[in-house]
Amino acid sequence: MLYDYSKLDGIITEAFGSRRAFAKATGISEHSISLKMNGKLPWKQLDIEKACDAFSKCGKDREVVIPYFFILKVQN
Repeated sequence: MLYDYSKLDGIITEAFGSRRAFAKATGISEHSISLKMNGKLPWKQLDIEKACDAFSKCGKDREVVIPYFFILKVQN
């Protein structure tokens, strides 16, 4: 399955300013974040937990953020 992370990318920029800052906040390497966002590596449950914890520290409710990890790409 292919996922669309464009909304996730938007909330990362809104909350952290950059993927680099998001990577630092989650403890996940910037390279891994890039691969995950481009669909080259899957988001594992532990990664999603780390991301949700980082978002919650920025005032973002995890129930709002979690669905952004599961938006399916529309196939033509």
